[in-house]
Amino acid sequence: DAQETRPQKHQPQPKSEKPMLSPQEELDMLENDERLDALLERLEEGETLSAEDQAWVDSRLDRIDELMQQLGLSYDDDEDEEEEQQEDMMRLLKGGN
Repeated sequence: DAQETRPQKHQPQPKSEKPMLSPQEELDMLENDERLDALLERLEEGETLSAEDQAWVDSRLDRIDELMQQLGLSYDDDEDEEEEQQEDMMRLLKGGN
């Protein structure tokens, strides 16, 4: 039966691949990501990114959201707050504080 053959349990990732960062360190790293900055700037200027770049940006922004929630920096579903939060995030990403 095909369902009987399951892959081995989760293999621990090799240590050399990526050091485990705290959520705050990972968030800082993402906020200071030059590629992300450049792509977000292009988006703000009305450029259309390639599907690959757009997917990469989306995944990074999703990860930032996850980390902010873990750190208790998340925002409510209130739309005004969400818009403000996005503006704040853009400002943070651009290093404007």
